[in-house]
Amino acid sequence: MRTPSLIAGTVLISGLALAGQSESVVYTDGNLTGIATHTKAVLDLSQDKAMKLRVGRTDVSVPYSSITKSDAAADTTAVAAPGKKNVKPPQAVTVEFQSVQGDTRSMTLQMNKDAAAKVIATIHKHTPAETTLGGVKATPVPTEPAPEQVQPPTEKQSAAAQADQKPSKKADSKQAKADKKAQEKADKLAKNEKKQEDLHNPNVSVNDIFGKQPAKDNAWWGDNVWKTEGNLPKWQTPSSGATAAAQ
Repeated sequence: MRTPSLIAGTVLISGLALAGQSESVVYTDGNLTGIATHTKAVLDLSQDKAMKLRVGRTDVSVPYSSITKSDAAADTTAVAAPGKKNVKPPQAVTVEFQSVQGDTRSMTLQMNKDAAAKVIATIHKHTPAETTLGGVKATPVPTEPAPEQVQPPTEKQSAAAQADQKPSKKADSKQAKADKKAQEKADKLAKNEKKQEDLHNPNVSVNDIFGKQPAKDNAWWGDNVWKTEGNLPKWQTPSSGATAAAQ
């Protein structure tokens, strides 16, 4: 006899779940067919593809894909109940959507602030339509593709890159030798050109050109062969000098 109890429990749970996904509202404005303004209704948010406004036996299904705009703001036209103070004003949620015939429809529903936030969040979850909450736009941010992952170079690739950047020591040494040889050749050529210019210059002597010391006026060629009085300082020793003086 437990079957009726199980059925009753299942129905109760389903009812509570449905109640948690529906909000009590008041249809205050719009152009919905067959529904008068200031009519109490229930907004059903239990379905994934559409929300439903239930007014008595009349159901208005609003597919999330057809919603073009939604907005929630304080309902300044609401009148507080007598005797109640510091009561938060209700929110007016306005939803615009396209009907099956392609006409623009709208409905403004009055509800408490928590319910308004829940409705806007549900619409925002199911559609990219522009939504606002308290006059602030809450357009969904488009997702951006993830940045391309750049793989770091391997150890072998890094070593190869460094080897390409380092100059070859052998090549540098060879180039340095070639530069030195070319400089020496250029210096020698410049020196020879200078000598040729000096040879044609009457003011420059041959000794200056070739780096020779000028000969003495009384020099004799034999002084370079034998010991003579002309080269006496070169071969004379202290003892021999004393002997020569004694003689």
